[in-house]
Amino acid sequence: MGQWKYIFDLPQGAAMANWIQTVPNDGIIRYLDFLNSEVIFPTSAKALGEILTVKSDEFIKPPAINRAVKDFLGSGLLFSEGEDHKVCGIFRLRNCLETPPQVATPIGPKVSPVEDSLWGSGTGLPLNHIQTEFTLTKLSLFQAQRKNLMPAFSFRHIKALYPTFWAKSCEFLGLITAEVHGASKGRPSPSSVVDISAWFSRVALDILGTAGLGHDFRAMTNTSSELTTTYSKVFRPSKQMQILVTLNIFFPRWFVKSLPFTRNKELQQAAVLLRKTCRSLIHEKRLKMQETKRADADILSVAIESGGFTDDDLVDQLLTFLPAGHETTAAAAAWGVCLLAQHPDIQFRLRADVRAQLPSPLTPQSSTSPFQIDQIPYLHAVCNEVLRFCPPASLTYREVASHGTTLLNEPIPKGTRVVVCPLAINRDPAHWGPDAGVFNPERWTGPGKANSGGALSNYSFMTFLHGPRNCIGTSFAKTEFAFLLAVIVGRFDMELEDPSKELTPSRGVTMKPADVGIRLRVLDGW
Repeated sequence: MGQWKYIFDLPQGAAMANWIQTVPNDGIIRYLDFLNSEVIFPTSAKALGEILTVKSDEFIKPPAINRAVKDFLGSGLLFSEGEDHKVCGIFRLRNCLETPPQVATPIGPKVSPVEDSLWGSGTGLPLNHIQTEFTLTKLSLFQAQRKNLMPAFSFRHIKALYPTFWAKSCEFLGLITAEVHGASKGRPSPSSVVDISAWFSRVALDILGTAGLGHDFRAMTNTSSELTTTYSKVFRPSKQMQILVTLNIFFPRWFVKSLPFTRNKELQQAAVLLRKTCRSLIHEKRLKMQETKRADADILSVAIESGGFTDDDLVDQLLTFLPAGHETTAAAAAWGVCLLAQHPDIQFRLRADVRAQLPSPLTPQSSTSPFQIDQIPYLHAVCNEVLRFCPPASLTYREVASHGTTLLNEPIPKGTRVVVCPLAINRDPAHWGPDAGVFNPERWTGPGKANSGGALSNYSFMTFLHGPRNCIGTSFAKTEFAFLLAVIVGRFDMELEDPSKELTPSRGVTMKPADVGIRLRVLDGW
């Protein structure tokens, strides 16, 4: 069984976080997983750079895991890989054959009549150009998807979404304040223990719906909606989910789906509802765009307007963006509140900065601007430190492509799995110094440290990965997180319901704090 049981008994990524500090290594740790299958765990910046950037086409998303999550996470940008790219290359070549390009002067050596006949008489385009064209486009599907979606995540576009982030954050604060007042039953100092993770999941879904899809799911006010309850089930911490993911790596998908696990049935039902919801959103958006003759600023409008996606493609993109875009931010925000509750001195300082820069969200004339939220450097230091200390996605996998490769000059056979563990890298003293295991926003406040935290390499901060497959929504997520944390710390004093209880991560798809209650006490003056 290798190290599988040890890994399985700990929260996701915890085993790697232990090994990186206790196992001597030169940038790679090798271990045996389920059925003694070999796994490579990169620990150095150089090894991570090779996997994620230099040789990203040789370390691909594992096809078995992609198949396992395809039903409810789609085949969108997060999972486009392998055969999809090859199909794109074939169609590109066929299109080239059908429509000869206009060439001003011949390229390369003079072509033979046979070669020239591929394009038609007189094009002067040699056969080696045909092969080059095919090679250049063979891996273009992921690149095309990303290029078509990038405008929705540009710096300028994210700035334009600040009013939406602020409006939804204010709505969230008003609702959670009302809950605290209601539970306090008129006591002079209103306070109440709330399920903060559930609240952040709902507000993050509403923000993504409004800013990302142009549709308000109203998850904050309708907690029993089908979409809200479905995602709650899908992302509920479960050992069954861990077992199913492992089995999908080693056994055919049809076999794993047939196993009598309750989790299997829940996922299959969720897949039907989510696909139906996504198709409805696309249909609604297309009708609106036809009626208004213009595109909105949300992600879905940008994708439709690009013309690069069929409706089936769009369904896959939405299936990816809906969970990836709201559950990760919700997890980060929940950790932010828990860590601030553990560190009242940091919480006090941050509250003072927020109140000095932002108007109260509960006043009718309240409004904000990009400059106001951006002028709170300590807020961004706290957010960055939360994302370093508790990355919502604690690990991800790659697999060596069919031809095999090398890593740090060591041969790695085809099919070898590679685990990239942000949790381990983000807390490694070799990357962050002796206080790597301490929550310390100050590391982001020194000269030249606002974006690096003092780490020597970009690959020391792995929360959003790096290279061509880094998180496309990084700016969206970080900005949304900053707004949510600002309003809640500005309004409430936050304490752990049980201060003696250790904060531990859940076993869900995203790393959230497990079974923790937060006591919120309303503070006057903001």
